[in-house]
This record gives sequence, C-alpha cells and structure tokens, in this order.
Amino acid sequence: MLGRRASGLPYLRPPSDYSFSTVNEPRIDTGTRSRVRWQAHGPAAALETTQPPGFATGFPEGWSDLNREIESCRLCPLHATRHQVVIYRGSPRPRVLFVGEAPGRDEDRLGLPFVGRSGARLDAALRVLDLPPQEYGILNLVKCRPPENRFVELASRSCRPYLERQLTYLEPEWIVPLGAHALRAFAPEAPPITMAAGTARSWRGRMLFPLLHPAATLRSTRRRERFDRDLLALKRELSTASGAHPPRSPDSVVGPSAPIGVRVKHAHVGGSALRLHLRGSERLCN
Repeated sequence: MLGRRASGLPYLRPPSDYSFSTVNEPRIDTGTRSRVRWQAHGPAAALETTQPPGFATGFPEGWSDLNREIESCRLCPLHATRHQVVIYRGSPRPRVLFVGEAPGRDEDRLGLPFVGRSGARLDAALRVLDLPPQEYGILNLVKCRPPENRFVELASRSCRPYLERQLTYLEPEWIVPLGAHALRAFAPEAPPITMAAGTARSWRGRMLFPLLHPAATLRSTRRRERFDRDLLALKRELSTASGAHPPRSPDSVVGPSAPIGVRVKHAHVGGSALRLHLRGSERLCN
C-alpha cells in the first residue's frame, strides 16, 4: 500500500470524480457526522487516503482556528438545520479562487463545496482551464445549506467576516464569483451576471472574473454554451497573466477540516463535453 506522501499525489482529488456512500457516526451538535475515506485511482489505483478532522497541512497559522470557529457558528438560523459546515477544498494558497453561493444537499452531507452535479460541471471546467490542484481553491459565501437550497441574504451577511478572513489567509490572485449572488458580494455595482460574466475587473488589488453558476448550465443549453465561451476567455486571461505565486508541491493540496469516512470508486467525468441534466432545479446552490 502506498503512503500519501510517497505517492506524489494530492491528498484530496475532486470529489465529483468518484461515486461514494456515506458512513455516519454520532455527533453531539447535529446528531450525525459523515465520515469519508477517499480512494485514488489511475496510476495509484491501490492508494487509499484518509483526511482526519482538522487536517490542514500547508495552511498558514490560524487557518485551523478559523475552521473551528466556523464549525461552531450560531450567528444565523441555518445552524439548526445543517448536517455539515462546508468550508473549503483546494490549495492552501490558490492562484484562482472559485466562490459559489451556498452548499446544496450533497455538500451538506459531505462537508465539501461543489461535490454535487454542479460540482461535476465545475471540475470539468477546471480541466478545461488546465489548472493543477495546487493552483485553485473552492468555497462558498454561505457555509451552511439553506432550506430548499434558496439563498439566504442574512446568512450571507453573517458569513461575510469568515469569507474576508479566508481571503486573507488564501491570498488568491484571481477570484471567480459563480452566479449572481457571489458577484454582488464582491461587486454590488456590477451589471447583472448575464452581462458581467466573462469580463475581468479589478477588486482590492486582485482580479475578478465572474461566471454563470455551474448549476444554471445544467438546465439550459444556451447558458451552457455561454459558460463554455466565458470559460475559454478566463483561460486566455490566466495564460497571459503572470502567476503571483510560486509552484507548489502536490503534497500541500488538501481539503477543509472536514470529517471523513466514505469509500469511493472512480466514475468518469467527460471533460468539457460533460452533459448533465437535472430533474427539477438546484436553484442557486451547488
């Protein structure tokens, strides 16, 4: 059995590349706690990786304390209905940070952002962008799943200080707001997302490049085509801009301080040609 460091692979790969089943254990505050065990595939098919609670290798001092503070948050009513707090997945210092709106059902179950169907679409977009795992991170404005996946403005305001502190620790060069609510959180004066998507703008010394929310592309061919065009525009911007951060070792790429315990098997996702269709609507959440 290969060790995690000996393998040379990141600790956590995009969750949408796998199928999984959840194992629950007792938890004082919410009743149950999902535990996830990740199993790598491809060159290291026998490799199994485990991410213990509080695991935060490579992150700056204070990151784990921030995660614990978020996990114990009671600032808005969403804490009463959540199963997991959804904090972050990705590099300790990403060049590109993708910011969604709020967790959906799968995210609430696993404690990781963008692991549902729209997460599969986002992971396909990451492959189109040719971003290695150590170059990107993913989080949401709101850290707990809102009822019926409907965005809650009060929760966004309550979570805003956490977002600001995450940005301070992560220091991304590019921020990619996904969807209208994420865009307004950074640029309230911006035009509607359908007009602003695909265009770069400056924000506090960083670059903003809004995109349509991946969930919207699952319900509309026209929006999917628009998303793909804007994605290529982002790829051009990233290729012409010099990266502000030095290359990182894959060993520094980890997920959030999320609990674990799911054995997973590979499920192929078809790159930029990915086509997923939903029954009903994921609304505004991933």
